[in-house]
Amino acid sequence: MLSSNDPTMSVAPSSPLPFIPPAPVPDSADSGVSPASSGGKIMRRISLIGFTGGLALLIGLVLWQGTGIISDALSRVGWQVFWLPVFFLIPLGSALLSWWYLFPRDAAPSLKLSSYCTWINYSVNWLLPVAQVGGEIVRVRLLLKRQVEAAMAIATVIGDQTLQILSQAIYALVGITLLMWVGIGPGQASGQLVGLVLGSLVVLALISYAFYWVQHKGIFNLLAKVARKFPNLSDQPLSESGPQLDIALKQMYQRRDRLVISCLWRLAFRFTAAGETWLALYFLGHPVSIADAIILESIGQAVRSAAFFIPGGLGAQEGGLILVGTALGIPMEVALTMSLCKRIRELTLGVPGLIALQVEEGMRAIALFRRD
Repeated sequence: MLSSNDPTMSVAPSSPLPFIPPAPVPDSADSGVSPASSGGKIMRRISLIGFTGGLALLIGLVLWQGTGIISDALSRVGWQVFWLPVFFLIPLGSALLSWWYLFPRDAAPSLKLSSYCTWINYSVNWLLPVAQVGGEIVRVRLLLKRQVEAAMAIATVIGDQTLQILSQAIYALVGITLLMWVGIGPGQASGQLVGLVLGSLVVLALISYAFYWVQHKGIFNLLAKVARKFPNLSDQPLSESGPQLDIALKQMYQRRDRLVISCLWRLAFRFTAAGETWLALYFLGHPVSIADAIILESIGQAVRSAAFFIPGGLGAQEGGLILVGTALGIPMEVALTMSLCKRIRELTLGVPGLIALQVEEGMRAIALFRRD
């Protein structure tokens, strides 16, 4: 492991969980709490509050609709629900290729490694209280452990995250356009839906601008400062590579042909994900058109993305789908059950991913112990 470049700090042992950076510990000469430590505590508290609130909202929605009704709807789906994780391999493949094309042609990692990192990334973001960004940190960590150049690894992950936000905004606009074309009935639900969509778009726009501003100011110099506070995050000298990291980002955006292909694959991820919504509603005995499926998925995911501080969008996704579904004439209990089917898919694909991650970290810990 690297030693800290900050002589005023001593570092606590590595966290047993690979997705949580080790917390810096001030020495006796430091009378206050380090900014990195206090920032980490704030983020963990926000994630915990979001997780608790989201879980309470989800439980409240289930109780509101009635556990018996939800149970009956799930029983109608039966074993067919496990076709959803099988189908979702198509969107996952699109997400994988979107990220892979951000690498230089002659330096891209193998598709096997990229697939593994993408799988672990989504598993962490789906199932752990990490405010929808912990998976990206783990993805970088997995690449660095396999000696992928640090600047390139972080640049592609940041670029991929930027494309995710931009594609989500485009996808939401497509959903709104289709919603206006299909037409929604008057009433309180319609007004709430318009407010929800506009609010989500505002949040996405602010996030997009924040990403642009940070990258324009030199995001990797900022990350290098963070790396000095978290020296155990990797075995590569991130804290000394700020300029190289900024250069890597600029070079990535200059590879216009691969960037365009990456954008197309990211949009393919968005639109193929609507197939899962269509399939779930078909299994629930409430088939809808492709346009309705795109409306549900695009606006539902926009709400979930806007509620990024809630781990897994718990409760936010369900509330958004119920509101949009109601506007499209889908019963509330059906919309809620569809969202729960998506949660089953996340568990089916995500739990094995977390197990694989913990096995890898455990083997690495054993190897380090034997070496010492």
